[in-house]
Amino acid sequence: MTAMRQLRPTSLFTPSAARCAEEVLNWARDYISQPHARLGRDGAVCPFVPPAIKAEALHIAVHEEVDDTVDAAQLEELLRRYIEVFRRTPPSTGPEKTLKTIVTAFPNLSARRAVVLDEVHAGLKTYFVHQGMMLGQFHPRCRAPAARNPEFANKVSPVPLFALRYIAVHDILFLGSRPDWFAVYRSLYGSRYEERDRGSGNEYQDAYRQALNRFPPLPAASPGARRAERTNREATHENP
Repeated sequence: MTAMRQLRPTSLFTPSAARCAEEVLNWARDYISQPHARLGRDGAVCPFVPPAIKAEALHIAVHEEVDDTVDAAQLEELLRRYIEVFRRTPPSTGPEKTLKTIVTAFPNLSARRAVVLDEVHAGLKTYFVHQGMMLGQFHPRCRAPAARNPEFANKVSPVPLFALRYIAVHDILFLGSRPDWFAVYRSLYGSRYEERDRGSGNEYQDAYRQALNRFPPLPAASPGARRAERTNREATHENP
């Protein structure tokens, strides 16, 4: 006899929150999942998003209580709490686990005030990297440049939001500039590069080799790298 699953209440949406979630999803499908002439490469603005949507691994949380009175410290505390939420949220096994993404949207944060997300991102990126995760900020006035075209601000969104996900192979493009970030990345993916020919390869291999030349490995991994390895090593990721 098959045991019955225990059913639990789920998140509740107001009509305005549902409209916000729909706007975010439409933006993810119609912009983030599409190519752009100024991106500097082929493919979607974020190649991670289309498979995440297809796998039902993208989750949207709408925080209507966040408005222009919020400060950076309050948002930082909220984002830190989402790390445990992220780890508990399915999918937790299989290849879909690596596509898991949580988007936290703030529809009542004005475009003028939304620049606080840049401050929060700068303050939390290292903390998230040491958890084996990436944190990205998006808002109407975001000027963060695309990795391959510094003249193109590719993180503009109609609703201010953060996106949380596991570190992926392509993140060498964003984690090769600091020794602690690279130590975490290397603990997760280094063996995949180092088992291959060290000659010139694809863009990720070249970026990895450049970072390795700048930051030779230490005798022991950093505490952040070990922590990321424990939380993320078991996951199956796409080869570079």
